[in-house]
Amino acid sequence: MTYDMPKVAELDEMVPVVSPAPDAEISEILTPDRDPILVAVDFSTDSAAALRWALDQADILDAPVHIVHVVHDPAEAPGKYKPQKQDLLRPMADVAWEMMNEFIARMRADRPQSPSLEEAEMTLVAGLPAPAILNTAKRLSARLVVVGTRGRTGLRRLILGSIAERVVQNSSVPVTVIKAEV
Repeated sequence: MTYDMPKVAELDEMVPVVSPAPDAEISEILTPDRDPILVAVDFSTDSAAALRWALDQADILDAPVHIVHVVHDPAEAPGKYKPQKQDLLRPMADVAWEMMNEFIARMRADRPQSPSLEEAEMTLVAGLPAPAILNTAKRLSARLVVVGTRGRTGLRRLILGSIAERVVQNSSVPVTVIKAEV
């Protein structure tokens, strides 16, 4: 038994063309969803892996990437934003911007031909990491949140908690958790 494909004219008769809005321009109809992929980074190898994964997804989805770093002085690593000796009074946010720029420069060296990275927006926010990531995702109407994880286990995880786990539990959008290869 053979199946003959219907001719184009027959297909046009079978499938009505419906415009989403009578006055809409065709470019408005065909423009892909521009809600960003939000990537939270802490400048670790795990967040670098998360950013690489998000950039790949952004290329597939034709989505913008928004990179966020939460400025905080964590109890498990105080002094993360320690300024150089010659500038001891420099604000943590200034040091964090410098760290962000160095991190992005390393990522650009790793992916020199990445248009998603070149067009990515960057933001620093202050606060506790999980709520700050979630609030940023909501404010940006992010379609996806991507975070790296160190994968702590045992007592350290119980005491410190897991930022990635809290983001997953409380996010209203999908969350992808990436762990760097060891």
